[in-house]
Amino acid sequence: MVAAIGKRTGVPLVTAGLAVVLALRTLSARRIGLVSPYPEGVTQTCIGYWKGHGLDVDGVVQIATRSDQFHPIYSIPAVNAEQGLDQLERKKLDAIVMLGTGMPTLEPILNRPRVGGAPVMSCMLCLAWASIDAACKRAPARAPLLDFIAGKGWGPRLRQRLVAPAG
Repeated sequence: MVAAIGKRTGVPLVTAGLAVVLALRTLSARRIGLVSPYPEGVTQTCIGYWKGHGLDVDGVVQIATRSDQFHPIYSIPAVNAEQGLDQLERKKLDAIVMLGTGMPTLEPILNRPRVGGAPVMSCMLCLAWASIDAACKRAPARAPLLDFIAGKGWGPRLRQRLVAPAG
């Protein structure tokens, strides 16, 4: 369906899930860890998705959400998302994926672009990276992806927003 839409419109369609798959392939990652804001059933479905793309899921951390919130994922503080990375520190992973387009992941990634040597990425980070490459008609490449994960091009702006008062 994604290819058909891209062909029909003449504009590449990039989904968050496929952007992560593209990033993992660009890094030649096979063994991944997941940080999930989802309940157990949804997390298990996610594991199946990644395994279906030929990846080994070798560590899963579930972030607690507040069930009293309308959309519990949006109530997760960035610090809690970042703490989920701690549990994957000692794993021998090729990459770590923070799931959930609503979980705050950019600040944790900017603070810790690598955990235990593994690059940390998220659905939204990969979607932005893949969209920029598609719009610029660039082929995905390892070094620019690692630079993007480290905050090149977006990190200083985020840091500025984090210290500046809202308004």
